[in-house]
Amino acid sequence: MDTAKQLFRSLERHNALFKNEEFLEFLEKMKVSYSDGAFIPKLKQVQIRGYEPETLVSIEGIFNNKRAHNLKMTLGNRLKQINSELFGIHSSETLARKVMQNKHFVQAMYDSKCPHSILGKVKTFTEYDGDTEIIIKPILCIPNLEIKNMVYNWESENTSYAKDLMGVGIPRPIYNFKMRWLVGEEQNI
Repeated sequence: MDTAKQLFRSLERHNALFKNEEFLEFLEKMKVSYSDGAFIPKLKQVQIRGYEPETLVSIEGIFNNKRAHNLKMTLGNRLKQINSELFGIHSSETLARKVMQNKHFVQAMYDSKCPHSILGKVKTFTEYDGDTEIIIKPILCIPNLEIKNMVYNWESENTSYAKDLMGVGIPRPIYNFKMRWLVGEEQNI
């Protein structure tokens, strides 16, 4: 099985929302070489039709599994990550750095028979009392991974919740997993 099909099958098994042939076509056309680096931002976004709440599913980037251990955290990157976490913003680069800080994920990527892994996102938009609530969940897909519970926990910890600020399309963070202790686990968003 070629790499694109292997990634697509792993991705759709990980999250059924990615079961869309547009993602397979995107992966088949994508060119990634070993020299591109540890994480290569690539974007393919698909709106899931007929699904409530409104849902956007995206591939945010591709990891070169054998180079994953090369992604280093500089002081500037660390400051960007702290600011992002403070405001509940999770860019694909910030999430990629968080993945690379986890030695179990890095080792699983290095040991994988597939040369690449995928970082994706699922964004849901729900209208509620005139506001739009936004949930952004990262998806980490490492083919043939044996530590799936660790991945699911990481995805939950990095899920962010926001409201559309004044209806102009700017998300205002409500809280993310690390901030839940401030607002209480049972509080409505």
